[in-house]
Amino acid sequence: MKVLFYEHIATSVYKEHELKRRCKYATIIKKLGVKGCFCIIDGDETLYFPKCKDLKPKNEVIHIKRVPQKSAGNLISAALGAILVGVGVFIGLTTGVGWAVGGPMVAAGASMMVGAGISELMGVKTPNAPTLKEQPEQEQRYGLTGTSNKVSLGSKYPVIFGRHTITPPIVGNYYTELENNDGTGDQFMSVLLCVGYAPLSLRNIRIGMNNLANNNNDVRNGYIGTTGTYDADIEVRQDGTYPSLYPYKRYEEQISAEIKFYSNESQYTGTRVTIKGTTGIYIIVSFQGLYTVSSAGDYGTASVTIGMKYRRKNGATWLDGGTWTYTNNKRDVLRYYISRQFTPAEMLANPDGEWEIILYRTTPPATSSTIVDKCYWATLRSDTNERPVIQKEMAKMCVLALRIRANDQASGILDQINMTAHSVFPVWDGSTWGNPSPTSNPAAC
Repeated sequence: MKVLFYEHIATSVYKEHELKRRCKYATIIKKLGVKGCFCIIDGDETLYFPKCKDLKPKNEVIHIKRVPQKSAGNLISAALGAILVGVGVFIGLTTGVGWAVGGPMVAAGASMMVGAGISELMGVKTPNAPTLKEQPEQEQRYGLTGTSNKVSLGSKYPVIFGRHTITPPIVGNYYTELENNDGTGDQFMSVLLCVGYAPLSLRNIRIGMNNLANNNNDVRNGYIGTTGTYDADIEVRQDGTYPSLYPYKRYEEQISAEIKFYSNESQYTGTRVTIKGTTGIYIIVSFQGLYTVSSAGDYGTASVTIGMKYRRKNGATWLDGGTWTYTNNKRDVLRYYISRQFTPAEMLANPDGEWEIILYRTTPPATSSTIVDKCYWATLRSDTNERPVIQKEMAKMCVLALRIRANDQASGILDQINMTAHSVFPVWDGSTWGNPSPTSNPAAC
């Protein structure tokens, strides 16, 4: 379990400790090596130590704040008031709810603190802290991390006779990319599905029970328009050609690790290795806000420079891949991409195409509570020149490529992509075989 320890109830700076789950509070305080009286926040419950010394935490994360040794009643009331003020300010400034909720919490907390006696709570004189000024509401950022369809690379695929509603398997791994590189661009996800052996007629393409495409008519090749709910491109191919929306094999690794500062290459940890045959990489980095707060409470810009190095897998020498500086003054989630194509000479020197990659900060992260600049390595995508399906199999298949924008209707892991597939065969009209048409006639099938 995690324990966040604050040296004073009025501070937002804490030290994080990992301790054994289900320890008594007395044991936790002993392991922290601290003495005195403490206010403990365990979920929605606030406790006073040492009165709660024989109790155990109920949650995985608890907050422990040092307080002066006063009467328990006044202390808890004052502590709760300070917590309400802090939470109210946090909600008002760092969430999309704004002061409609945060403001009343601040007022209620201040009232409790006055009733209990602020001097009892503080114990010491506090310096003049900046009064944070209100910013516009945070912009919502949506992300896609896959689809619920089964991954079936190199497996058998269905032969469809008649009309069926099916959930096609994935034959080309999903991957993501950003609309632009200014930090605020939307995310898109691409994936390749195999409906079955051709020829087929497709209708009613859906995500779960929601219509994805407005195709109530027979579709066999080409692009399909989408409904207003989703912003997506759909391409169906069953003529042996590869869809332009997914022409080559891609593999994306979800990382979600903080990017660290290293003083030298011997300290590198958390490197990632691409798949074999990689000819290029596409990296997404993210920030949970990038800004500073002045003594007057104004939001200002903060900057972070990230470097990238690479080498052949288990190679001896790191090569410089460049540096990128990101500057912003927003509390929003920010996402940027880094891309690189390896040169023919580099590919010749590394015929396996497996590359070891490291991202790093060029300067340490800020230690001041007035600067927010933590950055994260979100994804690493390996691009190749290999086709997602071998040509001789592609000539027999009906595949569907999808590229969809993340929004309030499409985020996280998508529900299963499904559709109605109808077999297509020449139909006997009593005298001759006609043109291939959707049919469930057993004789035609």
